[in-house]
Amino acid sequence: MKKHEIESLLNEKAYQPKKNEKVDDFNNRIGPKLARKFDKNEVEEILKQAKERHFKVEKPEQKKDETVDMGRFVSLKKDIEAGYYIVVEQGGAKIKTSQHAKDFKEKTGDTIGEAVLAAINGLDTSGSSKEKNSRHDFQPSSPGVHNLQVQLGGSTDYRRGMGDTSATLVVINEELFNAMRKANNGRLKDVLKAAHKLSYNKQKKVEIQKK
Repeated sequence: MKKHEIESLLNEKAYQPKKNEKVDDFNNRIGPKLARKFDKNEVEEILKQAKERHFKVEKPEQKKDETVDMGRFVSLKKDIEAGYYIVVEQGGAKIKTSQHAKDFKEKTGDTIGEAVLAAINGLDTSGSSKEKNSRHDFQPSSPGVHNLQVQLGGSTDYRRGMGDTSATLVVINEELFNAMRKANNGRLKDVLKAAHKLSYNKQKKVEIQKK
């Protein structure tokens, strides 16, 4: 059948859907009638055009892109005020490096502050990274978060395995981390660097949470 012939057929009352009739019910009701007059291919084409003409064809819902352009990073405070995320400071019981200040300087030639800053500046959002006397680690964490720590000991392996080399502790929501990295990886690095500096300066655990 030609297109105009199908359109003419579908204009007939007998081949129009009843009120609130669903497409499957329409096909089951009209299909047998059509099969008595037309071959299989023609029936399929008629039902296809009837669906397009008489029924709302719902398009698959497209996933909304929730990526937010946060603009240039200024400070954690400005981001909090803008409502991008929440920063929570907690006790830093796991941060124990201050007791090693003299020993670390003697064995590495760097102050703890210098080594920590090197690891912060060299952090990589794709995984752990290592400097000469410090490293930025993705530590094992609870589901849904990334546990990030600056540890003393990089290539020098200072006090490896002793459990007392954590200089910072930053925990960030995994969904937030992924969204920020997708939007602007450089900006995410700036946020993490600021959070690590806050953690080191205050000797506290810093959590970055979804608002």
